[in-house]
Amino acid sequence: MRSPFVAPSLSVRCVSSMRVQLACLAMLPGVSACRDQTGIGPEITSIDRNWVTPAVAAQLDAAGRFPGTRPVLASMPAVSVDAARALAKAWVNTVGTVSAQVWSDDAGVAVTAAKLVQCSRIDFVESAYETIPPTRTQFFRNVWGPHWLVRFCQNGSVPVVEVSVAASAADIAVMANGRLDGQAVHAAFDDHGIAQSSKQYPSVEDGARFVATSTVNSGALIAEVPEIIHAGRGTAPWVVSWIFTQTAAASVRSRITVFGASKRSLIARPISDSTAESDTLVDFSPDQGGASIPVVISRRASALQVSDVILFLSQPRG
Repeated sequence: MRSPFVAPSLSVRCVSSMRVQLACLAMLPGVSACRDQTGIGPEITSIDRNWVTPAVAAQLDAAGRFPGTRPVLASMPAVSVDAARALAKAWVNTVGTVSAQVWSDDAGVAVTAAKLVQCSRIDFVESAYETIPPTRTQFFRNVWGPHWLVRFCQNGSVPVVEVSVAASAADIAVMANGRLDGQAVHAAFDDHGIAQSSKQYPSVEDGARFVATSTVNSGALIAEVPEIIHAGRGTAPWVVSWIFTQTAAASVRSRITVFGASKRSLIARPISDSTAESDTLVDFSPDQGGASIPVVISRRASALQVSDVILFLSQPRG
């Protein structure tokens, strides 16, 4: 059984059975889902257009949801959104038969790999860390760098599986049979089943409702599509916070980070760009027979504070 918690000192993210096995957190947050033909799945949160500026409202889909997030950095990642889509499909083709039972246990419903189709929405998740030196191993860059979250639906509408694809994994190719070489994935993938119950984690739209109806910035509008930032510090790739930029009538902008393990436990914090912290993570030395080595690396100022990561992980779900 996978533990829902991680020790504060833990510094290595979980990996799938085909990847290097490390003792770490296996959090199971997900995204808001539509109901399928069986009625399974929590209600989706739609965006009230009164919460956002006209420019953001124009980007909402027919269901009143934000578009998938894209990189906010100046340089584009090595793996494009189209490449991430293809790699995630190949990953499901590769591990689906053996992983379907785990996904089913995570989701709380029967997941059949052959019935999975990619959902339309793919999100880009920024790294929790400022800069990852190019001297670090591909393993380290894949695990702690930015990544894409690609979701798979079952019965046509319900996201039940989420696959993380490292945005730096440009060296991985899909084989002619539509699968991946399990010896060459370099920790570039992770996956889980999305809980179809009250234990499902809140969506970015839930975060939008929280900040829009908060009395802290009463009357302020969400002025940009939110950013998504990985929590880092030993968490699974789908443990994230959202950055909302709001503007008030006086055109004063504010940035707020939102996180939480359930819709009822969301927390908002104002972002200060001068309070960056550091984590000690683990890499593997090519010069010492693969021995693990500590790496001190700076967290982005807009990422969660370490104390909030620990708080996040201690929150009850559902």
